[in-house]
Amino acid sequence: MIAAAAEPGARTLAKRAGKLEKKGQFAQAYLLYAQAAAAEPANVRYWAKAEALRTRAAMAAQAAPPAFTEASGPSLPPVDPLPAPSMAEIAETRKPQPPVELKATPGHKSFELRAPPRPLFEEVARAYGLDVIFDGDYPAGGQPVRFGITDADYREALYALELATNSFLVPIGERLFMAVKDTPQKRSEVENTVAVAVPIPQPVTVQEAQELARSVQQLMEIQRFAIDSVRRIVVIRDRVSKVRPAQAILAQLLHHRPEVALEIELLTVARNSSTEIGIDLPAAQSLQPLDDGRVTLAKAVKNLFLFTGRTSTLGIAITGAQLFASTLRTSTRSLLHAEIRSLDGQPVSLHIGDKYPIPSVQYLGDIGPDAQSYTPPPTFNFEDLGLVLKITPKVHDRNEVSLSVEAEFKVLSGASFNGVPAISARRFANTVRLRFDDYGIIAGLVSSRHARSLAGLAGVADLPLLGPLLSKRTLEDDFGETLVVIKPRLLSLPPSEIVTTEIWTGTETRPKTYL
Repeated sequence: MIAAAAEPGARTLAKRAGKLEKKGQFAQAYLLYAQAAAAEPANVRYWAKAEALRTRAAMAAQAAPPAFTEASGPSLPPVDPLPAPSMAEIAETRKPQPPVELKATPGHKSFELRAPPRPLFEEVARAYGLDVIFDGDYPAGGQPVRFGITDADYREALYALELATNSFLVPIGERLFMAVKDTPQKRSEVENTVAVAVPIPQPVTVQEAQELARSVQQLMEIQRFAIDSVRRIVVIRDRVSKVRPAQAILAQLLHHRPEVALEIELLTVARNSSTEIGIDLPAAQSLQPLDDGRVTLAKAVKNLFLFTGRTSTLGIAITGAQLFASTLRTSTRSLLHAEIRSLDGQPVSLHIGDKYPIPSVQYLGDIGPDAQSYTPPPTFNFEDLGLVLKITPKVHDRNEVSLSVEAEFKVLSGASFNGVPAISARRFANTVRLRFDDYGIIAGLVSSRHARSLAGLAGVADLPLLGPLLSKRTLEDDFGETLVVIKPRLLSLPPSEIVTTEIWTGTETRPKTYL
């Protein structure tokens, strides 16, 4: 009884495929690598080698491969067809995967080598615990290249080797990468394409983000870029050698706007005084004629002043006068402390007061038997009464800032026109340059009113000595002052004070490979 030969394992198939690859028999080497990948799916290296030989295997499959004989070597077992993938495996392969980054052995190494490109890559990769495969179109031979570098990590060594051999690398796994000849066509076909989303910070407007993103797009020649204004993100899609530096540049531009905190203290002082003093006399009285029969009765009436002539008597009823002296004094003081934040060049507003309704549309139709029964309701606009501040900071450096201040103070004047109250307003606009943590004071919001009134008998109230005793005098004084104290504080440094991160992108024709 003859026992059946055991099927070769994945490692044996991979070794046979490697020998056939060196002999130039790419079609059978591709089939053996594919069979090894099917026998051991967890080994990404077999699948990567098969993919690297796909192009050459397709070209070599146009001619029939030479038959194996006993003289040429041991016969290979027939290649079984690969099992059909399941639907779950197909769905998994369609999912986009993130770009792979190599995880080499840490440490710095030195090299002094002279060999063709393929042995050079194998030697350097082995020193850092990595594996390398080559693209199907990568030359098998070539002129020896002298490669020397001292005290370099794996990224520095592999990038220097790329420049020395005119190649670029594509990471496939954490320990595996593929070397490809550096041509524009291979860059577009083999290099990984990635899409990244860069969030827009809240202090930055969407319009500013659009301008910055267009600048980065022109700088790095990005093919696809879009801005989602609802989710506040910038989406960039292109080859990984362009997207990674574009992402780093855009992130620095979006965050390098200085923030300023403004501490505002509002101090309001108001004083009112009113004084009334004098005698309140009647301004007009009636003069009644009295005959002789009524004189006795008129004398009995109090507060009756009689004028007697030859033929008649006149009487004036004098009402009682009121002597008074009153004074009223009021004083108020209020203090408000607030803090607002702003960006360089972005205005912020602060309103301290009330919103007063002002009618804008009113129906004033006639009321009569033919009038409409329905009256449209009036329309109101709400006016900001009190103090409205608008401040725009401009940061010069870490020490000084300029503040463009616009202050408006609105109050009801007391007058009205057609039922619409009139509003009096005072405006203040100026620019001040301060050092951070110093104080700026706005002291131009002052209101003062002085009123004097005199009431009494005409011709008597103006007499020097008798006038003050027989008249009524009123004095009213109103004074109000508002002080606005502003103190700026720097929260983040301006771009001129920040050391920006250098981004190494390589040359224009040979960009840096991100490993």
